[in-house]
Amino acid sequence: MKRRDFFRTMLASTFAWGCTGDSRSEVSEVTPPQRSETSDLVEVKNLASRLKTELSTKGGERFGDFCGVSHIHGAYAFTENDFLNEGADRLLELGCESIKLSTLRASEAYPFHSQWQPAWSESSFSAVQSPYFRTLFDKPFKTIVLWAYSGGRGEHYWKSGPITAQELEDEALQFDRLTTYLLETYRGSDKTFILSHWEGDWAIRGHTEAERDPSPEAFEGMRNWLAARQHGVDRARERFGDLDTFGCRVFHAAEVNLVKRCLPTFGGRPGVATEILPHVPLDLVSYSAYDSQLNPGEFRSTLQLLADRLAAKDGVDQRFGGRPGRIFVGEYGFPENHPDAKRILLPMVENVLRVSTEFGCHWTFFWQLYCNEVLRIPVKTNTDCRGFGLIRPDGAQTEVCRLFRELWTT
Repeated sequence: MKRRDFFRTMLASTFAWGCTGDSRSEVSEVTPPQRSETSDLVEVKNLASRLKTELSTKGGERFGDFCGVSHIHGAYAFTENDFLNEGADRLLELGCESIKLSTLRASEAYPFHSQWQPAWSESSFSAVQSPYFRTLFDKPFKTIVLWAYSGGRGEHYWKSGPITAQELEDEALQFDRLTTYLLETYRGSDKTFILSHWEGDWAIRGHTEAERDPSPEAFEGMRNWLAARQHGVDRARERFGDLDTFGCRVFHAAEVNLVKRCLPTFGGRPGVATEILPHVPLDLVSYSAYDSQLNPGEFRSTLQLLADRLAAKDGVDQRFGGRPGRIFVGEYGFPENHPDAKRILLPMVENVLRVSTEFGCHWTFFWQLYCNEVLRIPVKTNTDCRGFGLIRPDGAQTEVCRLFRELWTT
């Protein structure tokens, strides 16, 4: 998904640290700003020191698990290893303990140096049994978030009309099987798996025009779809009893991405946050936070709206310390090659980490390891993509990567 429109909107406002929009936000981000490596390194170390000091008393000592990274649809590779595990190994070397992945059409998400069999793309249940995912799951990640979907139909089939009782039961059955497989296979690993999906407010629209509200039928279809997925996960978990004693946990999450516009001060428009979350007792909510990530006040307000609208769920509320703990940041980021990145990127990361930690979130996932938004093919230089990533096409680490390294090695 292109995020250009989000950044035009965000840069049209004045933010807490003085970022203002101008016509430069309209141009393609192909010329990285000039950098002083020495001053950048000092800035990064100072920021890391502040965050470690200020957030350590609020759960921030879990930086390795708390500061996760996505590895999905990267546009370049550096080794001959299969691409899924190349990225996983790179993150582990850096100190990261939480990773976000996609099982949807995995052959497209992880194409380099891999031979995906067609059967592994039939469903998420098939994908996680491939040798590539099994190899990754054996690595020492503490938390693994998966974009997960059932097989046999399109991932957004629920938008096109009423869901039949047979489809709902099959949806629940497939998520029951997936949950059961993960619990049985990774018993004693102390891993947490979170089964989620791609940005729900775009999915429910079928397009990326934020001002066009979804139809009532689409809201109803998504409610039924998410309830069936959650029912399958619940049903499987009930058979295993105490998952902490069991040594493996599986949770289900819905992902939202247009939350700010649901706030009364920004129009109070309907969205997944207001029309779905109060009606479906989900385990967790993933927030793809591009619409509020630059402004501390707006970001905090969107998290609070999610907590206020999230339906209670017995047992899960207690496990996560209340509803704020059931919300995590599933995506945030900013293109390094944007002309304003020098004054926006690190403050944005600081805002997300600081506010989400203080709010009570358990995880954040930066978008992403290798950039996926390509300006020219093939990607050979740093200016051939927009710069969403920790590792540039030339192999160098970005400032955000250096910041995370400082935090991960605490």
